[in-house]
Amino acid sequence: MKYSREQECEKRNMGIELMRQNGSSHILNIDADEFYDKDQFEYAIDVIEDKGWNITYWSYVNYYRDFDHYLVYPFRPFVPGIHSTFFKYTYQGPAPGPTDPTRRIANPAKLGEYIFRNDEIRMGHAAWIRRDIRKKLENWSAKNHFEQQVLEDAVERWENWKEGENAIMLFNVPDYNVRVNKLEKRIHKFDVPWMKKGES
Repeated sequence: MKYSREQECEKRNMGIELMRQNGSSHILNIDADEFYDKDQFEYAIDVIEDKGWNITYWSYVNYYRDFDHYLVYPFRPFVPGIHSTFFKYTYQGPAPGPTDPTRRIANPAKLGEYIFRNDEIRMGHAAWIRRDIRKKLENWSAKNHFEQQVLEDAVERWENWKEGENAIMLFNVPDYNVRVNKLEKRIHKFDVPWMKKGES
């Protein structure tokens, strides 16, 4: 039986193939907790159409608890952007930087590849904006890489987090600690309805 993340990669490729058979030339493979600003996204589409890029990557902002706080990684995280349905993913394959291992585009010749700057577009990742963070982490396909105590520590910190504290991450960072910064100005123009109402 294949590891859960390898299965996830195969499912993503099935989606690409279905879109290709349906006549789609390009695809954006996203998860349910990934969002884009409308203006940034329209700009990216215009650039891709104008330049004819087959493959794009861009960075993302990993929000923590709300859309005013974000995780400060010691590297620039990437995610595949819009790309041609000619290209599929390869699990743990090469990428221009730290990227989700389930969607690394198989492109050994680096054909038509463009990496967008942060001031052009960034995906908004709401993985850590949840009503119940434990439910998210216990259903995460990569959770088996981490000891149960790390998961417990991450949940406890998230539930009791205070301004100025680090987050505890299930991620490949030193001591599982990541700094949390507060934005002076929002990057993305969206909210979670239940957060706006002040629900918990």
